Amino acid sequence: MGALPFRFPKNDRGWNRLSHSFLKLTVVNSARWMYNPRIFGQKHMPTTGPCFIFANHSNNFDPFVLNVKMPKEPTAGVMTRDQFYKPLPALFMDSIGIVPTSKYVPDPSVIRSVIKLLQQQRMIVIFPEGGRRWSGRPKPPIESTMKLFYKMKVPAHPVQIHGSYVGWPRWATYPRRSRQNIHFLTPLHPEEFTDYQSFYDACVEALDFEEERPAPETIPFWAHKPAVGIDMLLYRCPTSGRTGAIQPTEDGWGVQSVTDDSFRARMTLASQLRFEGSDPEEPAEILSPWLDKIRKLPMFENAHGVLEQDPEAVIYSITPTFEQIKLGVGHVWLERERIRFEVGSVKRVLPLEEILAISIEQRRSLSITLANETWQIELHQGYALQWKDYIQRLQKKEPPIRES
Repeated sequence: MGALPFRFPKNDRGWNRLSHSFLKLTVVNSARWMYNPRIFGQKHMPTTGPCFIFANHSNNFDPFVLNVKMPKEPTAGVMTRDQFYKPLPALFMDSIGIVPTSKYVPDPSVIRSVIKLLQQQRMIVIFPEGGRRWSGRPKPPIESTMKLFYKMKVPAHPVQIHGSYVGWPRWATYPRRSRQNIHFLTPLHPEEFTDYQSFYDACVEALDFEEERPAPETIPFWAHKPAVGIDMLLYRCPTSGRTGAIQPTEDGWGVQSVTDDSFRARMTLASQLRFEGSDPEEPAEILSPWLDKIRKLPMFENAHGVLEQDPEAVIYSITPTFEQIKLGVGHVWLERERIRFEVGSVKRVLPLEEILAISIEQRRSLSITLANETWQIELHQGYALQWKDYIQRLQKKEPPIRES
């Protein structure tokens, strides 16, 4: 996040009361208005620490929804660094004990910060899957996060946020208004497990529930153009394979393929597809199987060995202190064994085998971490999820097909 112009003074618990009051009045109340959460298992809801709170994560409002019913103090937490690039949000997050981190890359400084928060008797919210789910389907948790839970030997409180995904899918441009059910489950005590693997399995099981077929009471009751953004998820037509072929209709409710007339559907309030001609008595189709089909389509490279490119990408360098330095608009290419980009006089080649982690920030930016450098590429043409999927497939040595 770089150097803040100033920091709010904190009490001995590591948070600022004035800042906390302001955030409750603004952001937390906005989450209350959007999702009117109901709490289940309130006897398991912690009100102070030291402890961890971990939950499924599909919605930007998830951290604030968890604080709606907290009576006394704010939760601390670990949040991805892209939220810290702007000074004002970084200032307020720092004031309540939010620590910036890199997804999927263990960071000793983050562990030290977490230990300090636990010593301050804080409740620490961590989403162990690392980032928001794209389709509501559970993702494997980050191993280093699970080991941190286990080694700290404090209670880990699992929470199921029912309605997180349908309230604002990651791919969607606009949020929906709905009601969320927040289930606080029985806390897990690491010392009560015989070994790490049994603790890990219990944590995974706690968050393994169906988000794509939500409980009726959590289905949104209002949405503005709910299909807008669907191409961020379904980045290729599942039948023709063409990139960018799946698009919302003009009214923002329909989904269609420009290459396959049979792919025509309406987006339901539950973020499911109701295809034309389908039986209205049958359930609408969830999105994850369509994404699975897309991910099995072959990759293609052109005669120059390029799979994807964007001549209008914005390139940033990320410093070790999370400062985002904009280099400018440049050209980026994805090739079989490397990513390369040119912006002004800067030319860089990033071998795929040297990439330690790749994540998507917001919906359009790729964060690429190597041993001694981190880059962020904001795409203006193409899809960040497609680039990430392709890079991971190429890292597994899956060969692309050369176009004739």
